[in-house]
Amino acid sequence: MDCTQQSGTVCNACGNGTCMNQPNGLTNCFLCTSCDQGHGLFVQKECTTTTDTICDVLSGYFCKDLMDGAGCSLAKKHTPCAPGHRVKVPGTSRTDTVCEHCQPGHFSQDGLYCTAWTICSEIEVKVEGSSSSDVVCGAASRERFYCIPFIMAMLLSLELVIAG
Repeated sequence: MDCTQQSGTVCNACGNGTCMNQPNGLTNCFLCTSCDQGHGLFVQKECTTTTDTICDVLSGYFCKDLMDGAGCSLAKKHTPCAPGHRVKVPGTSRTDTVCEHCQPGHFSQDGLYCTAWTICSEIEVKVEGSSSSDVVCGAASRERFYCIPFIMAMLLSLELVIAG
């Protein structure tokens, strides 16, 4: 039976670590909620005999399950963006990170920001980039140009041997 000023029921106060926030006919108090830092929660408001603990989320986490509009009972780490993506909308205490692909001609190695590919000069050798790596520019080697006449002579001799 609930405790009221008119009833003859005797109510006892809740002990440490327990609480009861409304009349309900129960004979035992509820255990106070624990805010587990290992799961991204911290104590925003301590438990009293008449109110439960209110937990909130640590930096880098967002709330997956709000407790009756006051506090959080389940937190999750913000999702990191993968290479080739960027952070479109940073995560908050109530929402996860929103990621998006880098635009063509841009890359992101760390999943934070997209950067435009390096523009190589006309005399440089270019190795194509990807969404997660930059273009690689290199100086054209003069040794490669010296090899061309040698390769052409070898192909011509091979052609003469086959034809002959």
